[in-house]
Amino acid sequence: MKLKYDKLLSNIAFKFNLRRYVKEKLKKAIEKGKGLHAEKQEVEAKVAEREAEIAQLNSTMEGIKSSSGAEVAEREVALAGVY
Repeated sequence: MKLKYDKLLSNIAFKFNLRRYVKEKLKKAIEKGKGLHAEKQEVEAKVAEREAEIAQLNSTMEGIKSSSGAEVAEREVALAGVY
């Protein structure tokens, strides 16, 4: 009769445990990666929101600058007409 396994049982058990350990570590790493991906998407959405808000504030500021410039010009004309 010939042996099917000529390796020690402890070696087989060690390799089995090692594979199970690696599988569990890989599973945890994948879950962590998914969590990081979701967090990254949330941060990107917040950044896009803030950029839109900044663009809106810039356009408002430019509008105020241009209207205040027109007001100054009107006042200068009015003052020039008075003197």
